[in-house]
Amino acid sequence: MTQISNTAFPKAAEFTPTSIAGLFRFRFNTRFQDERGVFVKPLHLDFLKQHGIQFECRESFISYSKQSVLRGMHFQIPPHGHDKIVSCVDGEIFDVVVDLRQNSKTFGKFEAFTLKGESGDALFIPEGCAHGFQSVSKDGTWVAYYTSREHHADSDKGILWSSVPAEWPIIGPIVNARDSAFPPLEAMKDAKYFK
Repeated sequence: MTQISNTAFPKAAEFTPTSIAGLFRFRFNTRFQDERGVFVKPLHLDFLKQHGIQFECRESFISYSKQSVLRGMHFQIPPHGHDKIVSCVDGEIFDVVVDLRQNSKTFGKFEAFTLKGESGDALFIPEGCAHGFQSVSKDGTWVAYYTSREHHADSDKGILWSSVPAEWPIIGPIVNARDSAFPPLEAMKDAKYFK
């Protein structure tokens, strides 16, 4: 049995840059488990500041997705664009981030990650990137989102998930009508949402 300490929380175990500028994967050491269950710290703003990330959480969301459900690829356009932190609270997801910033060296490129609730991994996703994931776990997944701006319905956009050449783990995903109607990634070349 692991005892919960009353001392200060440890710093993150990992902070990993990716090939996309501003996109990071991180994990905190703060995960305790005993006979009562599990206690996890998903967010620590001072730690992010130590790594050059100025993030203010203005809104948070939690979603539950059945196995094979695919949500995305979503983003919010200026002036309501936002940075986002995403973590899998329970289960496992295949997570994909696409760079939509026209002046970026990695415009149109994507990174894919496996996030598991048991590991406590999280992603910091900068404004100008589209995000989506597929639920892999048999019993479904719980995902937490923290955003730097509130949701703005008219600014909430997306690209078609199947236009991103990621190796989605489950063929024939469950996708809602809205996400299925998004324009393809190719259309973002002329959209000029982000500089």
